[in-house]
Amino acid sequence: MRCMQDTKRAYAERHGYAFFDEAGIPPFKWDMLPMYKHMAHVSGQFRKLQYLLYLMHAHPGIEWFLWLDGDAMVTNPNVTVEARLQALGTMFRIGGNFVPERNMHLVIATDITVWNSGVFLIRNTLLGQHMLHLAWGTAASGPGADDQQSLIKALTAAERSNPLLKHVCSLRVKDMPLLQSYHEDKLEELYAEPFKTGFMKGYGPPPWQPDHWVLHLVNWHWTRRAQLLAKYGMCNATSSSFIG
Repeated sequence: MRCMQDTKRAYAERHGYAFFDEAGIPPFKWDMLPMYKHMAHVSGQFRKLQYLLYLMHAHPGIEWFLWLDGDAMVTNPNVTVEARLQALGTMFRIGGNFVPERNMHLVIATDITVWNSGVFLIRNTLLGQHMLHLAWGTAASGPGADDQQSLIKALTAAERSNPLLKHVCSLRVKDMPLLQSYHEDKLEELYAEPFKTGFMKGYGPPPWQPDHWVLHLVNWHWTRRAQLLAKYGMCNATSSSFIG
């Protein structure tokens, strides 16, 4: 079933956004990205960094890209990227001051202790590209890491000499549903031990509700996804998508 992918395509069409499916992206032309050619061997989980950099260069007129992993789907198509960014601009604080949306270049959520990069917004600017370039460089030189850890390591390390984090809208755990939500069954799996012992009880993100923007069925087997989504009259897909 391809309903998860179809929700992304329908969402893009509804709001007039460009839609890019991983399967439809042509082979890379590395002459377009000569500065990244030495990292052409990086694959697997790091493909999202690779694809996004490629698309950012190929489509300079698109200001924001929304990445959705293959196990994520839009469940409230009434929410627009523009409205969500504007709302986040009133919440994004640096040193106690509000920072407008124009200063944000990456929007990512914290699920309990670290960022989850299954769903994020990246701005198509030199700064946004630089953030992905740093993460990709970390991926290329650090075996065993994933794209999520690479983003964290690259941006945290960079802050020591270049304060990139002031341009990252890092959503707190309780605000995670503004970008993505986990089903309550997944939350019980992820945080079973901490909650059982009382450690961090009540600290996890709010569970998914039908009016939330994006449902992320992180690491669920496709049969389990199908069962859950059938329960809500939805279905399933397997490929990652970009909406810009």
